[in-house]
Amino acid sequence: MKFYVYQYCDPKSEVPFYVGKGCGSRAYKHLTECKRLSHGCFDGFFYRKLRKMLSLDTPPIIKIVRDQLSEREALDFEVLEIKRIGRRNLNEGPLTNLTNGGEGVSGHIVSNQTKQQMRSRQLGKSPSVETRCRIREARLGAKHTEESKRRMREHSPATHYRRAVCAFDSFGNQIYQFDSIKNALKGGFNSSGVSHCLSGHQKTYKGLYWRYSHA
Repeated sequence: MKFYVYQYCDPKSEVPFYVGKGCGSRAYKHLTECKRLSHGCFDGFFYRKLRKMLSLDTPPIIKIVRDQLSEREALDFEVLEIKRIGRRNLNEGPLTNLTNGGEGVSGHIVSNQTKQQMRSRQLGKSPSVETRCRIREARLGAKHTEESKRRMREHSPATHYRRAVCAFDSFGNQIYQFDSIKNALKGGFNSSGVSHCLSGHQKTYKGLYWRYSHA
């Protein structure tokens, strides 16, 4: 039996919000599972997001990103994809996955090759300010200082969406200014597209360069 790794993507931005592994029709069963009104595994953020999308008649884009895999290969690649894109509940990315993947096989062990690939992806990456503060304070057994709290607030996702942003053309002329990323929606812009430019994941969005207003 051959397995594959799939993504559920936002139909507007095509940004993935879930990564999974399966075989047969597994990738499409979430669409029927999300209609169940039971609690537990069908009441998480992923299924709530699916229910909302379907109620608005904007179904997700389902992509098979790699197929013809053994189950072990599929599990390993699922782990790599989740790590690469980042989980929402860890403030690392847009994925609604609640785990790092790789579950489903009793006694599953990630191969040495996969471990090396995961280490290679992390080379040159620095932990966030919030992560560094928590590690430092955990080692010291201390509570958060006022300074660390301030720095974490400045780098939190909520603060990110409240900051004013500007859009420039290729000649450096300011075309738009918004009080927040959320307000950019009023100008017909998608908040995820603007965010990707601000975070450096893409260069332009709708032909414009986006910067925080004080940058």
